[in-house]
Amino acid sequence: MMNAPGVTIEEVGLTAASVRSSATVPVFIGYFYNKKTGNVLPISTGCIRFNNALELRQYFANTVPAPVKISGADVSLSGSSIQPGAIAINHYFENGGGPCYILPYSANVTGMADYIREHEDITLITTTFANDNIGLPALMTELKPLLEDGKGRFFVATASARGFSPFIPDGPVQDIGSYHPYLTLTSRLWRDDAETTVSGYSDSSIDTLAKLKTASPALYAKADALIKERLAALKTIAVSPGPAVAAAYCRTDRERGVWKAPANIVINDAEPYSIIPEKDHGKWNEKGVNIIRKMNGKTVIFGARTLAVDSEQWRYVSVRRLFNKIQRDIGELMRHFADAPNTQDTWTRAKSIVDAYLHDIWSQGGLKGSRPEQGYQVALGKDETMDDDDIAAGRMIAQIKLAASRPAEFIILRFSQELL
Repeated sequence: MMNAPGVTIEEVGLTAASVRSSATVPVFIGYFYNKKTGNVLPISTGCIRFNNALELRQYFANTVPAPVKISGADVSLSGSSIQPGAIAINHYFENGGGPCYILPYSANVTGMADYIREHEDITLITTTFANDNIGLPALMTELKPLLEDGKGRFFVATASARGFSPFIPDGPVQDIGSYHPYLTLTSRLWRDDAETTVSGYSDSSIDTLAKLKTASPALYAKADALIKERLAALKTIAVSPGPAVAAAYCRTDRERGVWKAPANIVINDAEPYSIIPEKDHGKWNEKGVNIIRKMNGKTVIFGARTLAVDSEQWRYVSVRRLFNKIQRDIGELMRHFADAPNTQDTWTRAKSIVDAYLHDIWSQGGLKGSRPEQGYQVALGKDETMDDDDIAAGRMIAQIKLAASRPAEFIILRFSQELL
């Protein structure tokens, strides 16, 4: 029972104004670097939003930040740090991804979940790094509450880079999709001379490579050759499949609907890090791990299962994410009635809006049945979902039964809103 206005969502049983449709917005956790210094961005940077690849490239101007040092006629690069995180997000945009956030990773993951909570539009969580030694168990312990608070978030996990024993995150398995293997991206590196620092030149005002080009073409030519050599050495980059899978989710949601399985989707400009033999594919599938394989010369996502392999209701990514979306959208609707009187008129209005929203999903094939009542049922009212005590306490309770487009019984969602 709630003591203050708010929405609670309860999944009750697993037997057979307007609602605004929420978008698919991922957050990518990984290593990201300062565009000038090459230093790792701290977790305190928080979540940074990017709407497109152009914004990303402006923020991360150099995929390999390499400060230039000048000593007389000699030129050297003062170290460099490749930006695999930024490159992975650029690949996400190239594969149809929409607006997203990044969140710098730190070995001390405490507080990371709080940064994500600040942005209610985040619906997907995944990582960018290709490293089996990253502290994923600690990270999942930190993120687990985000998957359990009824906000409809979903985690895209990486099973493993090379081994056969998949990493099983500590969290609600119905809200986790696991993918294997890592991806190898063909390098698409970029640089910005105006953001490349220069030190040691006789005129201290010449502090960027762009300025050096005008001041000393000869020194610039040496620096340019060194940077090009550094970039050329990076032919391929290994990254988590998370960003590419998130792009597949976004594109499928946008073009076909969240209820469509994000499988048999081609990932452009990427190769599987390792080849999964046909004989091993079934073994991974039994564990709920979705495989990325080469097929007819293309890199393809096979499978769309969650880690809840033993669950009739939540075995498939599309089913779980559809219900997550409905929870978010109807939960937002219920908040609009927080100031309304707890009367028949309010109940009728709320029920009508919810019905229209669900009818739209049903008509597009998101819910099964040849008639609406076979796909969903909405109950809201006295002696249906509320008694006199509920009404007196200001609780408006809606119960919604949904049947997703696959063999299953109704799944029941229960919404409760405190009214004045």
